[in-house]
Amino acid sequence: MAKRIYYRIKQKGNKSFSRKAISLTLAFLIVFQTIIGVFAPVDFSLDPPYLESQNAEAASWYGTAGWGFRKKITIDNTKVPNTDQANFPVLVNRLDDDWKDTGSGGNVGQTDGGDFLFTSSDGQTKLSHEIEKYTNTTGELIAWVKIPSLSASADTEIYLYYGNAGCDDQWDAAGGTWDSDFEMVQHMNEDPSGGAPQMIDSTGNLNNGTSSGTMLTEDQVAGQVDGSLDFDGTDDFVDCGNDNTLNVDYVTVSFWLKLDSWVPAGGILAKGTNTLREYWIWTWDDAVSFEIDQGGYKNHAWEPSLGQWEHLALTYNGSNVITYRNGVEENNYPQSTGPINLTTTHLLLGDLPDWSHLDGTLDEVRISSTARSADWIATEYNNQSDSSTFYEIGIQEVASPTALTSWSYRKAITIDESKIPDTLATDLVNFPVLINLTSDDNLAANAQADFDDILFTSSATAWDTGTENDKLAHEIESYNSTTGELQAWVNIPILDYNNDTVIYMYYGNGSTASQQNMEEVWDGNTKLVQHMQEDPSGGAPQMIDSTNNSNNGTSGGTMLTEDQVAGQVDGSLDFDGTDDYVDTNFIPVAGSADRTITMWINPDTANQTEPTLIEWGELATGKKWNLRLANGVLRVEIEDSGYTSLLTPTAGQMSFVAVTLDGATLGDHILYLNGNSENATGITTVNTGNTINARIGHSSLQSSEDRYFNGTIDEVRVSNTARSADWIATEYNNQSDPSTFYE
Repeated sequence: MAKRIYYRIKQKGNKSFSRKAISLTLAFLIVFQTIIGVFAPVDFSLDPPYLESQNAEAASWYGTAGWGFRKKITIDNTKVPNTDQANFPVLVNRLDDDWKDTGSGGNVGQTDGGDFLFTSSDGQTKLSHEIEKYTNTTGELIAWVKIPSLSASADTEIYLYYGNAGCDDQWDAAGGTWDSDFEMVQHMNEDPSGGAPQMIDSTGNLNNGTSSGTMLTEDQVAGQVDGSLDFDGTDDFVDCGNDNTLNVDYVTVSFWLKLDSWVPAGGILAKGTNTLREYWIWTWDDAVSFEIDQGGYKNHAWEPSLGQWEHLALTYNGSNVITYRNGVEENNYPQSTGPINLTTTHLLLGDLPDWSHLDGTLDEVRISSTARSADWIATEYNNQSDSSTFYEIGIQEVASPTALTSWSYRKAITIDESKIPDTLATDLVNFPVLINLTSDDNLAANAQADFDDILFTSSATAWDTGTENDKLAHEIESYNSTTGELQAWVNIPILDYNNDTVIYMYYGNGSTASQQNMEEVWDGNTKLVQHMQEDPSGGAPQMIDSTNNSNNGTSGGTMLTEDQVAGQVDGSLDFDGTDDYVDTNFIPVAGSADRTITMWINPDTANQTEPTLIEWGELATGKKWNLRLANGVLRVEIEDSGYTSLLTPTAGQMSFVAVTLDGATLGDHILYLNGNSENATGITTVNTGNTINARIGHSSLQSSEDRYFNGTIDEVRVSNTARSADWIATEYNNQSDPSTFYE
């Protein structure tokens, strides 16, 4: 009865009346139930289900015993253009505390990650995978998983299992991760000074590579994916032999390249001789060229930039040679003849026979005996350029979850749909909602002092049948067990702009372990979340990034404990305008044009000259991304041009500021103050060679004193997507006054 009353009142559309009616109805029901002696909780979760359960259709568990934990990985179909891809090797690249081994505080059962196991969406069908890197003490995992059918029209779901100390190693790189068309896969992550052959082919073809020249241990450097090899341009190269599998009729060659200089005829990859060129790729005249089967060399087939990672690919399909740069077709050359089969010539990386060597770095070199499609190449680039946006990783599920009936209490939290703007008439996906309770006697009396038992679920999860595997990802920024004061961030999968969204907060379980899933609160586009609530005088890094990217911050200048002050949400940092700043580990993806920066600021004075709020860029050119104040007025500088806004934050009070840039409409960027926007035009290019980490509170490229910010900064976030105006306004509505955002 209560459910029907609520639903009908809600449908009237009069929000103030409906809430008053709801309150009266609830009061009546509670009194009525008390009188008749019925004390079961009133459950509004079934009619209608305002927010679907996260695991409403959870797959059955793999095997009969052994694997204690799993996470669902949901691959975004929009990153797979146009056509489904068969047997596609997906890169899973993640730093996750849950993926530390048990000896390091995580849940992986074996120090080498041998118990990692991937399945399809049914939770049962095992998928082939290769682990390129696993660090048991940090939880860093780099793995390649063969997906039998990667859909372009619907999200693909797989599961990653772990937590089995007694199983055999589950990987099978050469046995199945790479389809039969792959003839060589070089991850380039081995030490070139080790015993030959140093560079190991991940396929079953044993096209391993032997380093030559003066390659040393230090030539193994950070790459686009894990490690890579740095070639000196003088005598370094890798010889991958002359196995017959490298002699192909049709071909796809792909690799990541970061050039240091344009060496004339600097070899990148070569199979053949100077007079019989089976397939060659080299640098020349500020571009990259190629030749196949003496078909005439093609200059400027690719035009990459120096000093940044770029994905280059070449395909020959029997009639055309097509070159791709960063997933996009760059040139198409008709050619009727394919690679000649030279059984005696070796495949060389970093060298061109009788010519010169590569001055730059190579990663993920692959050769296939088929012409991969344009959609395959684009998917490969999307996956490897920023794997965290290619998929979302769900909460950690356990094999034997605790029933929600073990939690004695819960509260319904109703998010007001009127606080979610409907300019675009679309719901917000994976939105982190701030739950900010200034005090709560019920929490103080009944929750664990360390808040481990606080848990959030959708309204569709029933108390009597749900388990901890049905929870929503959340992070607790702070909790006071004496007063019940709580600041928590909860990932809402679908935040409805047209209907109230209802979630539940459970507590009152004295025996459960922590229910937080901090890293899953923030979507893959969110690269930096600094709550700014830590003591800046502690051990470095002091300021901890809440995403899984470990973009932590180290305080600089003369920051003291007392510079940690009350902020808009919990704590914030007070910058003195003289020498205080925070350096982060964050270097944005080079070449990425989409960006969103948000933060709360409180300038101490209105007449500061040019104080920087956040900046990163390229030291050699001075090109930058910069958000700052100019005599109190918001100003953003992108590339090397500045544009002044009419938006002026008020000195002495917290203001929410934001800037977005959409690469699809590069001429415009949008500045926001307290949810209100102003367009600014004129951006034509974006710096692509980021080398300097993002700095908060001072310029990362200029040492001038007037670049230091005087005031407080809170809740700094950077995303590599242009958030919508509705998203920005919802953030402001939620964080400016949480008590009106929900009941």
